[in-house]
Amino acid sequence: MHVVNVINYMQEQQYYMFKHMMTFYLHKSKYDNQFSVMTKSLLLKYCFFSCSDLEIYAKKRELGKKMLVHCSGLPLAINVLAGLLSRRETIDEWDAVLLNVDVYIMRGINVLEREKTGQECGVSGVLALSYDDLPSHLKLCFLYLAQFPEDHEIRVKRLTQLWIAEGFITSTSEMHVSGEILEELSYSCLVELVERSMVQVVEYGLSGKVKTCGLHDFMRDLCLQKAEEENFIRIINCSTGLVSKTPLIGKVRRLALHLDENVKYDFSIDGRDEHIRSLLYFTPKGFDQKWNKKVMRSVFNDFKLLRVLKFEKIEREFQLPKTIGNLVHLRFLSLKHSAYSGLPSSVSNLVLLQTLDLRYNYYLYEGSCFGRERATRIRNVFWNMEQLRHLYLPWRHYISEQKLSFARLCNLQTLGDLPIEKCELNDLVQLSNLKKISIIVSQPSHLEKFKNMLISRSITYEHLGSLSLKLNRDDNEDIARDIVLRCPYLYKLRLLGKMTEFPEELLGYPKLTKITLVSTELRCDQIDIVKMLPKLRVLYLGRDAFKSKTMVFSPGGFPHLEFLTLSALFMLNEWRVEKEAMPSLQRLHIEWCLQLWEVPDGLQHITTLKELTINVMTSRFCSRVGEEGEDFYKIKHVPSIIITNIQPDYKKDKEPEMEEAAGASRVVANDYEESTVDGM
Repeated sequence: MHVVNVINYMQEQQYYMFKHMMTFYLHKSKYDNQFSVMTKSLLLKYCFFSCSDLEIYAKKRELGKKMLVHCSGLPLAINVLAGLLSRRETIDEWDAVLLNVDVYIMRGINVLEREKTGQECGVSGVLALSYDDLPSHLKLCFLYLAQFPEDHEIRVKRLTQLWIAEGFITSTSEMHVSGEILEELSYSCLVELVERSMVQVVEYGLSGKVKTCGLHDFMRDLCLQKAEEENFIRIINCSTGLVSKTPLIGKVRRLALHLDENVKYDFSIDGRDEHIRSLLYFTPKGFDQKWNKKVMRSVFNDFKLLRVLKFEKIEREFQLPKTIGNLVHLRFLSLKHSAYSGLPSSVSNLVLLQTLDLRYNYYLYEGSCFGRERATRIRNVFWNMEQLRHLYLPWRHYISEQKLSFARLCNLQTLGDLPIEKCELNDLVQLSNLKKISIIVSQPSHLEKFKNMLISRSITYEHLGSLSLKLNRDDNEDIARDIVLRCPYLYKLRLLGKMTEFPEELLGYPKLTKITLVSTELRCDQIDIVKMLPKLRVLYLGRDAFKSKTMVFSPGGFPHLEFLTLSALFMLNEWRVEKEAMPSLQRLHIEWCLQLWEVPDGLQHITTLKELTINVMTSRFCSRVGEEGEDFYKIKHVPSIIITNIQPDYKKDKEPEMEEAAGASRVVANDYEESTVDGM
């Protein structure tokens, strides 16, 4: 019996590759009978569905059978071959493919014998043929994936930003379509790589677009091989322990460093390395290695021609040198989750920046179990960055000197964690191309002034899809409501701060699919408005979202809701889900609701529920949903039930101790910070 690991693909109208692995146990004597039927069926679905000429169909079928012999029954090879054939219509083109397939694949009798002998597997030949068939701009996009660590889930939004910064995507390129912006062109490149089965889809977002992606092991091997052959990128893996004082060899333009906590990083630079255009650091979670000043200077001094600098998750606090302002070719700069102390004024020299990511963790995990807070100094350095498209500010920061000016940032699409009292409101009003914005409000007078400017000028944010408002005072709620109503095409809305009445006008919003409510203190009857939102698919109810001990989901409510999170609802001690409520729910997450003692009866009627996650709940609650518990019958139909961090029981109607509440607040804070602007 032979074991062959392959990818399990789900066939829809197009051939998308999914991440799930399946192990097939194949008896060699039954190979042809069992597997050839399936492979022929797959190829027929992919390539023959548009063929109306019976004679051409018959010829293609015979050619297809000959090609299938060389695929050895592996769905990965069949998928790639199908992607190649789907773009060729004539018999001559199919004949040419067959000839190339012979050249690339016929290097052994079959896959199993090639595995035994160690010779090249036939799949790699098919993959190489698929790579050779890529247009030039797609080859660049594909090779760029070599930098990411193995099994790394790549956020598509970040990937498209990097592609644009590298210059792979331009509005004058051969793939230009009238009216499309660079991000849309970049995303279309990703879609084509997916359709060619070169890239795997890991997760789809609410809009149906690909949210995260990755490479299968076979494809990653090819990507690394081609990247090395073409001197496209140099990857230094510190986990091998072979990195200390390693000089670069050859004029490679891109450098990716995979750091390791246990290996001292001491990277030497010489004059031959000045041609580096991209420098990307990948660190493991909790990376806290202290770097000497020489290494830090090297990062910001020695690469004068950098277009891309990704310096993320460096958790040991450091100071950015003034010489960062000399990197005038930078298009992409990310210090996300790095403990930099502030921005030097020289950053204003970086006028070609398209993406600037300054986000960091709200808590640094030093000194106590909950970490310590710190604020980052931000200067008015963005005013002259006319090419800037995405700006992410740290959640907790202070503005030194003058207010932030955005008057010349006409291309800005994303603005994260903006303190409204620290910016020029007239500039903010004029940012007509904004798609996503997160606003932090400390003083209601500034928010009211902003609202009045929008109303007096009859301004609505027609392109805005994601809005987040963090209100620090109780007297902001009416003003916040009016601002929300100036954004008619929202698909994501996050409200943090008191807003006792939920805007009924949102019932008419055609795209609103995700809502986050934290500290809104909505009255219990306001759930009747939320439940009727026609497109709502994701709902996050955080601490004090509703000011009520009882919450009722009535029949017919939340008809399209798929994901529900209840987090830190400390007052809630009874949750009722009536029959025919949430008929589409797939995932339910309950955490820190320490006075909730049982799951609702109505869950037993939700047959669509696939996953229930229970985290930081009381022992009594968790024991009731265990296999021997009295509430298990309500959830026994759920395929996946995960229970973690069981807590001791509390007396009913008693608030949790301050330490526990602080922990819950940190959970809410971190969750908010990560998702504030599309996980931005």
